[in-house]
Amino acid sequence: MRTAPRPWSAAKRLYRKDPCDCERCGALLLGVPGEKELTGSGVSYCATCDGNFYRNKVTAVVGGGDVALGDALYLARLCQKSIPDSSP
Repeated sequence: MRTAPRPWSAAKRLYRKDPCDCERCGALLLGVPGEKELTGSGVSYCATCDGNFYRNKVTAVVGGGDVALGDALYLARLCQKSIPDSSP
């Protein structure tokens, strides 16, 4: 039985016409050493957009409030471990 090709296969690239709405969505920089240099290579500002990059890894969510807690809970489903830190 053959199945239809998946739209996300390497043979076909998909592009969005509009950019992701949550790109750096007003995130505040913490000012820790290496933060700017590692943005996009380990430091992320959107759990929904970038969560799959950290699948089965240990993550930390820095921030306070409902959004940070929600992001930590979301990442807990994807990641090996998600550590919330509310001390910025």
